[in-house]
Amino acid sequence: MVSGSYYREGDELRLQAEISDAEKGEILFAPSAVHAPLDSPSLAFPPLRDGVRDFLYPHLNPAVVLDTLPGWVQPPDFEAYRRFLVGMRYFADGDWAAAIPHFEEAARLDPTYPPFLYMSAIALRNQGRGRDAQAYLAKLDGLDERMTPYDRATVDWLKAERPVDRLRAARRMTDVGPSYVGFYLVAFHTLQLNRPAEALEILGRPGVGDKLAPVWLGYWILRVRALHSLGRHEEELEAARQGLARLPDAPQLFGLDLPALAALGRSGEALEGCDRLLRMGTAGIQPLIALGDELHAHGEPAAAESVWVRVAERLTAQVEEGVADPASPPYLALIQVLERLERNAEARSLVGALASRDSVSYMEHAGLLAARLGKREEAWAALSWLAARQEGAARGDLLHARARIAAELGDAEHALELLRQAVAESRAYRALHRDYGLRVLRGDPRFRELVRPAG
Repeated sequence: MVSGSYYREGDELRLQAEISDAEKGEILFAPSAVHAPLDSPSLAFPPLRDGVRDFLYPHLNPAVVLDTLPGWVQPPDFEAYRRFLVGMRYFADGDWAAAIPHFEEAARLDPTYPPFLYMSAIALRNQGRGRDAQAYLAKLDGLDERMTPYDRATVDWLKAERPVDRLRAARRMTDVGPSYVGFYLVAFHTLQLNRPAEALEILGRPGVGDKLAPVWLGYWILRVRALHSLGRHEEELEAARQGLARLPDAPQLFGLDLPALAALGRSGEALEGCDRLLRMGTAGIQPLIALGDELHAHGEPAAAESVWVRVAERLTAQVEEGVADPASPPYLALIQVLERLERNAEARSLVGALASRDSVSYMEHAGLLAARLGKREEAWAALSWLAARQEGAARGDLLHARARIAAELGDAEHALELLRQAVAESRAYRALHRDYGLRVLRGDPRFRELVRPAG
């Protein structure tokens, strides 16, 4: 209910509105008072209307996925919030590139409204633009008075480096309001900590799965990964196909059912999906590489090779035509698939171009290929370079990269110790069981113990 009062102050009128929850009898918001000349009271109407509208619009139109909680000290700018909602629709579809300009424009129009800043940071980070994301995080300093408890927990989550710290922040998100996104993040980090059964329980809670399943592709990806980790492949296949049916236009879900088919020994059905994924272009490449990895891990190297050969043909053509340059994901994907095909000299000829774009990725692949080609000094130099790096949130990735090189060098003890450290420090979900770079460790019971779900 919108109500208010007006008073005379000298030769002006003072109008004060308030917005309340009629059922609960609680005042939700009181816009700033508005003044107008006694002889022109209608001049007060536009700013009064804007103050009421700017609160009601986001209150009645919460953004997709984002938990928009009432109780802010000052509502966002109306036009900024409209742009933000457009960005959230793209964000829910996993289209970070399309979402980012809308978030950034919202932040430009209202630079002190926290969700515009932290959603810009999240979308940028999801696209691999961590440095750009950091700039938006820095802008959040000093805005505490405009933050809800949920906003503060979200910012703490963004700034946390380890999965265990992010899990703690995500739990605070669920404590301060009806946060189904917070529950999703709790499940996500629980799976990172290798507790898939617990992650599934969280996703299945009332008010979580039923809200996320219709709109959020991440829910289906997380559910399928947890089931795969537990070896419940029939349920995994069913969940993957449910997700595809619910969100048929989400390219990130294409191929979600293929690892389950491979794990169930239904390689013929899995291979039938290759043509569809190849037609998707870039979006279909990583699912196909993962399919090959899964087939190889389940004892079907010939089927795996057939997948990788087709991917390599498509990516090689893109590189030769100049469509995929060293700064593009397909370029790195070509290196990865050539490594799997043991076409080491070809892969090595491409690796040098990575140095200026991603020095860590360059060192990992340079070291791995050097080990394969018998250039052990180069491989150990890459290991030493990676060991000298200390990058907080990326530490698990660095340990994982070193483990792959050590495995290629035939040093199983060193590789297993590095993996133990990676699991202890970050436990990030990496589907280690199908990691082609660790294939020589698969028969070792110590490796099997590392990849076994906890709890």
